[in-house]
Amino acid sequence: MDVYIVDKQQKESRLNCLNPLRWAQVVRRDVGELLFRDRFVIGYQVVANLKVRYQQSFLGVIWSLLNPILMLGVLAVVFSQIMNRRTVDMTFYLFSGLVPWQFFNGLISTSGKTLVGKASILTKIRINKLVFPVANLIDGLITLMLTVVALLILLCLIFRMPLHPQLVLFPLAALVLVVFSLGLSLFLMVATIYFRDLEHMMSVVLRGWYFFTPILYPIDRITNPKILAALNLNPMTHILRLFQKCIYAGQWPTAMEWAIPSVIAVSMLVIGYITYKSREDDLIFRL
Repeated sequence: MDVYIVDKQQKESRLNCLNPLRWAQVVRRDVGELLFRDRFVIGYQVVANLKVRYQQSFLGVIWSLLNPILMLGVLAVVFSQIMNRRTVDMTFYLFSGLVPWQFFNGLISTSGKTLVGKASILTKIRINKLVFPVANLIDGLITLMLTVVALLILLCLIFRMPLHPQLVLFPLAALVLVVFSLGLSLFLMVATIYFRDLEHMMSVVLRGWYFFTPILYPIDRITNPKILAALNLNPMTHILRLFQKCIYAGQWPTAMEWAIPSVIAVSMLVIGYITYKSREDDLIFRL
């Protein structure tokens, strides 16, 4: 006859997993560790990521700016001819959606490798595993800010791009994008450890997701109601619409246009965080 020993404390913790007070304590502990105990580790990881990326590179960080500039120029010329629009106008429109998408694409495409290969570190020192996705997020934010500033200066000087007052809402739109991206990256970070093929599948998914998001084409040009309904099911459609209204159209997004992507972003962060915490203790044995 098999005998099972049940840890009463562990059993109670599992039964109370849906307790809001318990989750508040868990979140507070993680945030406290990231802000105080592990903040220097996060800084080290960010610097290390930047050094590895631009190691032995003559132009260094300039390469991260040349890539979106060249892509923006090529796409603007091509799609301005396809859609019969002025190249300058198409450049402004692509800038408002392409730059935020590249931040999202870069973070999500590398999220599967966030913890893979970190077993040697996690088994030697006591560290919060959230250090690594947060470091990747900060790394992506640095590149995003540099790219936005560089392209704004370039477009204003060369093409006389208008700076709308609504541009002050860019940090809020970026916050919504960051929350959604972090939640999805946490979910994929955990899922990839159990299903390693997901890392390769995401490159294909992101490529299709890119064309399924109104970046290369304005959503108001879509007249088919079925396609329009499908595009509105895409969370990135609503998130990038904030950037397109603030940067390109010069319009104040309505309360509903803020509410929909905000709810989507927070829901994704909750899903990603719960997925991570439910498997946190098991991840080290799967690496």
